[in-house]
Amino acid sequence: MSKIPSLCRLVSMLTSKRKIKELILLLELSLVVVLYIVSFAPLSNAFYLCHGIKNALSGENVIYCTAKEGSIFTADVISVGSADTDCLTPVLEEIEALGVPSPEVIATESHYFSYEINASDDSADAASVQGYFIALSPDWYENVTLSLKKGELTLSDGSEYTDVVISKGFSDAYGYDVGDIINADIDRDEYNCRVTGIAKSNATVVDINVSYEETINAGSVGFNMAYYGESTYFMFAVEESLLSLDTAESFALLFSDETDTDELATALADKFGETMDFATFDTLCQNTYDAELSEFGGGTLMIVLLTIAVIFNFIGYIVINTREKQRVLLILNICGLSFRKSVLINALSYFMIGVPALLLGIVGAPYILEYNDTVYYGFNIFIGAVLIAIFAGFIAAAVLASILQRGNSDVINLYKKG
Repeated sequence: MSKIPSLCRLVSMLTSKRKIKELILLLELSLVVVLYIVSFAPLSNAFYLCHGIKNALSGENVIYCTAKEGSIFTADVISVGSADTDCLTPVLEEIEALGVPSPEVIATESHYFSYEINASDDSADAASVQGYFIALSPDWYENVTLSLKKGELTLSDGSEYTDVVISKGFSDAYGYDVGDIINADIDRDEYNCRVTGIAKSNATVVDINVSYEETINAGSVGFNMAYYGESTYFMFAVEESLLSLDTAESFALLFSDETDTDELATALADKFGETMDFATFDTLCQNTYDAELSEFGGGTLMIVLLTIAVIFNFIGYIVINTREKQRVLLILNICGLSFRKSVLINALSYFMIGVPALLLGIVGAPYILEYNDTVYYGFNIFIGAVLIAIFAGFIAAAVLASILQRGNSDVINLYKKG
């Protein structure tokens, strides 16, 4: 234990007396971390979304299927007899004909829900609350997970209640908790919804949507609840009465790990390519990353220039500090300070600057993003890799400093030999 105070004293001896230079460097590094997180937020969100969908599906052996614009009519014009809206059946039949094991059908359907607050009173604060009710397919329930703050997603038990998971914002706004009952109107029908769980504010939801975009991406398969904020309310339930697979225009098929989804997606596109689009999960994610990288544009140059400026400042700090502490360094080296210990002492001195800078940047960046009305899904591996790279830079700086500090090692060695 006695080595720790001694090590701390050595570290203190190699820093400036009033710590002004270290404080300025700390603020610079904090700004760099904030800039990195703010600039990379869209790409980081794309990574977070794709990784979240993959985890929710427990894999990536998924093919997304959606009708092309104009090829399938919506359900409200079926009575005219204009088109067949059954996309699912022919696709499943073709998969069976190709000898591929039957997949799980992941499907959802969004509806508006509303209910009256204080509807039984004549008070002036009576109001109508609206949100999204997302009906989930039974295969969704069996194969997909939803990150919950508390409770669980359950199948309805045949009682008068429809079991639902609600969003955290909905729970916080009106005080709903697990076990509470919400009487909501969905498609003009009244449902007695029983809360069985509350989703996390940044939970990734697998929600299959029709996409008429030229390039489909992961947003067609899911979304992060942080994208909608705390003021947009959600309910999720396995409610087959609100889910019509025979008129679904989009769905995802979840296959076993042995299935070659790339080859299968190509075969389905050859068969149904005139009316439908097919994409593997990897394709959806790659399209998402490509779209965000194309939007990144000139931000890259700004980050590179600022990084170069900070690196030069850091090197300047090392050089100036080495010259100022030359007398102390000579004494330490004469007393037998090894190169390894020198690197350790320098690394600790830089971590004393870098760790607070990283913490300030990580804590401060979300507030900057919020002020700029930019959505941030949260810390993830992508941002973590950037921070690890910064830490690696501290180690490299410590090695460089030790090399500079031992520049007079030949003279020192002669002195030691006497």
